[in-house]
Amino acid sequence: MPRIAPLATRLLLAVLALTLLATPAVSAERYELVLADRTYVPAEMRIARDEDSYLIVQFFEIPTRAERDALAEAGITLLDYLPNYAWTAHVSGGAVRALDSAMIRAVVELRPEDKIARSVVGQSIVRAYVYDGAENAEATLEAYGRILGRDDSAFVIELERDALELAAENIVKRVMGPRPEKTTNNDEIRANTRADDVHAAPYGLSGAGLTVGMWDNGSAATNHDDYNDRLTVGDGSSIGSHPSAVCGVMAGDGTRSTNYGGTAGQWAGVAHEAAALPSASRPSHTTECGPCVRSSLAMRTRTRRPDAL
Repeated sequence: MPRIAPLATRLLLAVLALTLLATPAVSAERYELVLADRTYVPAEMRIARDEDSYLIVQFFEIPTRAERDALAEAGITLLDYLPNYAWTAHVSGGAVRALDSAMIRAVVELRPEDKIARSVVGQSIVRAYVYDGAENAEATLEAYGRILGRDDSAFVIELERDALELAAENIVKRVMGPRPEKTTNNDEIRANTRADDVHAAPYGLSGAGLTVGMWDNGSAATNHDDYNDRLTVGDGSSIGSHPSAVCGVMAGDGTRSTNYGGTAGQWAGVAHEAAALPSASRPSHTTECGPCVRSSLAMRTRTRRPDAL
């Protein structure tokens, strides 16, 4: 008569079987490539080209600094990170063939459709972003329309051909519609975040006794009368207009509201009585500005440019 395995053994085998069955799904999800408009798991394949090109390189694990340096020496420079485990990369001709198969999961390219933002639909003027270091970018883009100028790092183009053709160019990493008009968004910031609700009874919260920290591209203005006696600059970085505005959003008391046509305290920040406001930045990204910047918020005039994707 055959022996029946003990119950504990049978349960253990069942758990192991279920674990093995679940492993492929977990593994696939781990390497899902997250793009603006879709996600997918790239096939384990490697596109190899004889000429320099921009491709997506996906790894089994996040490469160390030493591994990234070795890749650069081999002709593969990682550029922008893409979840998960992937980077856009400048790949020298023939470099893919020498890659370590135990390190690289896939080398693929984006479809033109993946490079086009929804804001392009119905537009004749678009913004084309190219990879840093792309050679002859302007001459390449001129084949698709008239270049009207630059918008930050993008080329503004009046299209004479289909946007999909433009996106198919290897040096192009993103095509977006024209930049939306600036709109004022900060007037109602406290109401939109419901900060006004907690300022009022029965809560009566104002930030009093709290310390608020900020890390930005410079220091807030130390002589700003919306918060100057509550500001501590953490690293001695240069004054910047953006950190000054952010400080106002967080802890300005609205003293300058009347200077910009508002009522007393109208544009106070969210925690307008925070006792101290340390300000720290990354020194390599500081921005020099004048010693006196706009209101604690100049909330009425500060703007946001929403780039619809």
